[in-house]
Amino acid sequence: MNKKGAALMQVLLIAVILAGITAMLLRASLSNTVSARKSRRHVSAQTIIESCMAEVNMLWSLKKDDAFKRDLSGTYMYCDSPTGSGTCNSSKRKLFHTCYVPVTLAGSNDYIFHVKATISQTNASSPVQITYEITQGSEYL
Repeated sequence: MNKKGAALMQVLLIAVILAGITAMLLRASLSNTVSARKSRRHVSAQTIIESCMAEVNMLWSLKKDDAFKRDLSGTYMYCDSPTGSGTCNSSKRKLFHTCYVPVTLAGSNDYIFHVKATISQTNASSPVQITYEITQGSEYL
């Protein structure tokens, strides 16, 4: 038996075990980092969309009763210039509203996220729904 060979084999065996443990710890911490990053992106996007929801709610709350009924029954967000007795010319109807949400990220960098709120209805008996989509700036989340 060679004592140097046996000692070298023990050192190599311990190095392999330590490398395996290190790889498992690195994989676990990387998985946690990716999961935390995804959660942070999701929460940030939800906060930006909720800001647009508040703006749309304010837009709708400022309408008079007849304008609110007209727009909701016509399934459009608002009318640029209502004519006469509360009717709205089809060329003036807006089916969506774009919100511009300013956000300060990582220090002093200011970004403006564009969120598109679109009103739709699948058929006459289904409820009207508003969908929100971040159309510009999502790459910064």
